[in-house]
Order: sequence, then C-alpha cells, then structure tokens
Amino acid sequence: LACLGAALCRIDWLHLAPPPRRYDLWLVRSIHDRQGDQAAAEAALREALAERRDYPDGLHSLGALELARGNVAQAMELFRETIAADPRYVAAYNSLGACLRAQGRIAEARQAIEQCLALDPWHAKAWMNLGELELGAEDWGAAQRAFEKAEALNPAHFGGALGLARICDARGEAAAAQA
Repeated sequence: LACLGAALCRIDWLHLAPPPRRYDLWLVRSIHDRQGDQAAAEAALREALAERRDYPDGLHSLGALELARGNVAQAMELFRETIAADPRYVAAYNSLGACLRAQGRIAEARQAIEQCLALDPWHAKAWMNLGELELGAEDWGAAQRAFEKAEALNPAHFGGALGLARICDARGEAAAAQA
C-alpha cells in the first residue's frame, strides 16, 4: 500500500497537479481495480473526481472506462477534459485520437495522434494508431513505417507485427504476411 501511495505521489509530481484531498479514494480505486472489482473501482474514482474534477489521471482513467464500454462520445469528452486539465498529458491525445478515428473523424484523429507523438515520440500505442490511420488511407509505406516504429518501441506487443502482416495481406502479399 505504501508503494502504491508513493506511485500516486510520483504521478502527481509528473503532472504537477495537486492530488485530491482524499488519497484514500485513489488507493481504494487502485486496490479494487487490481482485484477485478470494476464497479467499486469506478465508484471510488467518481467520488474522487467529484471532489477534484480537474485531476488528469482520474479523468483519463474514467475516459478509458467509458471507452471500454463503447461510450465513445463520453470518453472523448473526458479525454478533452484531461487535456484541458493538463495539456502535457500525452496519453489523452492518443486516446482522443482513437475515439475520433472510431467516429470516422480521420483528420481530427490524425491531429490528436500527431500531437501525442510531438509530446512523446516513443509512445508505441500512438505509433500503432497512426499506422491504423495510414492503413485506412491505403498509404502502405507510411503505415509500414508507423507499425515498424511501434514494434521497435514495444516488441512484446504484437500489434506492430500484426499491422505489418495486415499491410501485406491488403497488398495481396500472402507469403510475406505468413513469414
């Protein structure tokens, strides 16, 4: 529990946002989340955000929960609130880009993902999302570069390799996709 509290303090320092007055709610949320009790984790998160609505970690976490439920519009609003609370919160730009892509708003999605990469060029998930945008635009070379970058940054995640295989498949290069 002390390690978790220290981690939360570290997160606060990184984002330079003062923590909610009630750390216990953040700790309770984390404990419930690790135990798989999503309802209790969400309740603690919502209670903490009711106290401090401009807390970026909480806003982004709630946005991720809403996105997982398929509530894309609500998730987008929470990711925008995260960015308003902390314009340097890198993951929020990537998450917003993923939501915009899901809504077919490709130019806006590209802008959000590129902003994420401008803040953190080593953000593997953003490179994956950029690869998906390029794949949808049938820009095979740009998609390949993005997926290769994602794979290089996070080789344990198979998304980059799968993206590269999908490029080969889309081009009709079945032998290369199976390699």
